[in-house]
Amino acid sequence: MDAASCPSCSAPLTGNRCGGCGAAARAGAFRVLSMLAQSPHGRTYRAEGPTGMVALKEMVFALVPTAQQLDAFEREARLLRSVSHPQIPRLIDSFREGDGPSLRLYLAQELVDGGPLSSRIGIDEAEARVIARQLLTILRYLHERGIVHRDVKPANILRRPDGTLALVDFGAARAVEGVTHGATLVGTFGYMPPEQLGGTVDATADLYALGATLVHLVGRKAPEDILGPDLELRLDHLNVSPAFRAFLGRLTARKRASRPASAVEALLALEAPAPGSRPIRPRLLVAAAAAIAVLASIVLPWIAMQKTMNALTASPGANAERVQRAQLEAFERELTEPSKPAPPPPPPKSDHRDVSMGRLLSGAKLRELDPGLPSCYQRAGIELARVRTWPGLKAMQLKLVLHSQEVACDWLPLEVTAFADGRRALHSSGTMGETPREGWRDILYNFELPEGVDVVRLDLASPTRPLESWRIDLGRREVRRVGYALAGRVEVASARISTASGCARLERGAVERLWIEQEPRKRLHARAAFATRKDTKEPCAHQSHFALLDSRDTSSSTARLDSDRTVTFTLPLPDGRNRLRVGLGETRATAILRVDLQAATAEREALAAVTP
Repeated sequence: MDAASCPSCSAPLTGNRCGGCGAAARAGAFRVLSMLAQSPHGRTYRAEGPTGMVALKEMVFALVPTAQQLDAFEREARLLRSVSHPQIPRLIDSFREGDGPSLRLYLAQELVDGGPLSSRIGIDEAEARVIARQLLTILRYLHERGIVHRDVKPANILRRPDGTLALVDFGAARAVEGVTHGATLVGTFGYMPPEQLGGTVDATADLYALGATLVHLVGRKAPEDILGPDLELRLDHLNVSPAFRAFLGRLTARKRASRPASAVEALLALEAPAPGSRPIRPRLLVAAAAAIAVLASIVLPWIAMQKTMNALTASPGANAERVQRAQLEAFERELTEPSKPAPPPPPPKSDHRDVSMGRLLSGAKLRELDPGLPSCYQRAGIELARVRTWPGLKAMQLKLVLHSQEVACDWLPLEVTAFADGRRALHSSGTMGETPREGWRDILYNFELPEGVDVVRLDLASPTRPLESWRIDLGRREVRRVGYALAGRVEVASARISTASGCARLERGAVERLWIEQEPRKRLHARAAFATRKDTKEPCAHQSHFALLDSRDTSSSTARLDSDRTVTFTLPLPDGRNRLRVGLGETRATAILRVDLQAATAEREALAAVTP
């Protein structure tokens, strides 16, 4: 045993790996000293090996790794072996340990003594230019060898004490020739150009990511927070020179054709003056000013004389003197009166408006709603972070954050639909998301927002069932939950439902979806699916329905056949009560549900004959 405690959680060690958190104490020929970083897909250690100190990257898997994951590991190792640059950490070794779900993949690289640029947010333009020159030099080296990094961002750029930079983490890097279409989506949202979201990658993707990195470092705002709904990166908050703003604008252009075609072209653009300006040597400024003063003393009197002569020759006759005097007075006013200032520009319109939601749906509750979800969701969650609107652009965006503390836990695909008042669906303009990192992932849902819409409803659903619904008053910035699912499943032996031609008898079913709708009045919606259906022409003697038990409210439910063997029951609920007993039956309850609105659960009560 090489260490007394785990380098990650400090728990006592009894072998080469911590039994608590799974971190390594030794891997291959390397002795782990400390933890440098951790993500959902693995860890990076500071380790000591035969050649000295290294950064040891460990990739772990919850299940047996797929062929695609193994290929990605081999590709990263192969790319690192093929490069030799002082600002790219040298690959020292790559190896595997274990089998099946216990398989661990390792890359040992030269250890860079320095911190990430993500710790230097808020630099000035001069430092940003130095960073740009160094990174463009590194990217030029890679691109000339057909390698695109695909994940340039502050966290992947290390700064040594002497100011030199190192580009790290080639897990997303790929060898490409020209433009590649249909590539796997990797990278970090906000730093990726729009086309990379669709699988199109070339060298300009790295140039865009560099531009987004510089914008973040100088402007203090993450790229994802300054993206418009058209995916155009906004630069109006930057305090930089016009020349540098123009340079950043070219790097982060939405269209690939508008960006520099190569790192060399970008280096030339970095040194170019601002559009419409020409460089002036400082020692010529005094001489130029003097020349302008002499020229003005000659030209202005000549202009005055020329205007006077034109006036004298253009107005012959008896009233020539009066016309000349008026023109001379007007010309005198033109020369002596100060020019009128230009009207001030209109005040800028608000860029966007945010409505904070701050709702967290726990993974444990998700598993109650859908037991088919993997067990790792016991420590996962969905955060409804905020709604952002751009009134001038007629656009709206919902930001969700998916959290998971489990390595390699599958992410739950979510569906979001938006409605205006009256249940008019808003057109979706696309969904954007980034690859999971550090236990979380952002997903942005974009919608068109017609003019005059101040209140919207957002419905959130999993692949199998609805989860929650929210009403958002965009003008007042108020958020209210208006619907939510109940956890529970209740078996139903049979049901009779009236049809247009008679009666349908449904058998061997279960209430699988329970939903509480709170607007305009609180209601319970119960969706039951059955295995068989038999129709008769005679009307139903009694129709199955839900009814409240132990309540003065004698309301009963309505029933609607949604499909051949699926029925939705709708039951009005009283206000002010969080615990209810609901019976399902015809003349008497054959199934009783205990509903807890506060806990959002429903469970079957022991069978009892109760007359609704």
